Amino acid sequence: MKEQGLTIVEILLVVSLMALLLSLASPAYNYFRTSTQLNENTAQLTQALRLARQRSLAGYHNSAHGVWLERNSGVDRYVIYQGSSYATRDTANDREVWLINNLGLSFTDLTLTNDDVDLNFSSGTGLPSDFGTINVQFGGRNKSIIINSAGLIEMQ
Repeated sequence: MKEQGLTIVEILLVVSLMALLLSLASPAYNYFRTSTQLNENTAQLTQALRLARQRSLAGYHNSAHGVWLERNSGVDRYVIYQGSSYATRDTANDREVWLINNLGLSFTDLTLTNDDVDLNFSSGTGLPSDFGTINVQFGGRNKSIIINSAGLIEMQ
C-alpha cells in the first residue's frame, strides 16, 4: 500500500513559486495604488475648484468664493472659502482638506503668494482671479488641472 502526502521538496517548490509570483505582482500593485491615489486626489481638487466657481456663479451668500492652495514642508492642503480673497474670507465657511503624505502641489503660470496660490472666482460671473496649471504629483507621477481665463477647469 502506497502512502499519500506531500514531500518536503514539493512543499518548498510550491512556497518558492508563490513567493516568486508575489514578488512579480508587487510592482504592479504599487503602480496601481500610486495611480489610484493620484487620480482620486486630483479629481477631488478639481471638484473643489468647480464647487467654488459654481457657488460664485450662483451668487451663493451674495459672495465670491475661492480655493487657497498651500504648499507646506510636509503635507500640502487646500481650503475652499467664501469671500473676495483668502485673507478677507469668512472663516466660518472654510472647508479645509489636507492632502496625503508624499502628494505635492506645484503651479505653472499662477501668481504665488509666499509659495501659495489664491484662486478666487468673482461673484455672478465665475471669472477666476488667476489662471494657469496646478500640478499634482505622487510617486513620481503627475496630473494637471488647467484653469483658463474664462474659469473653465479641466483635469488632464
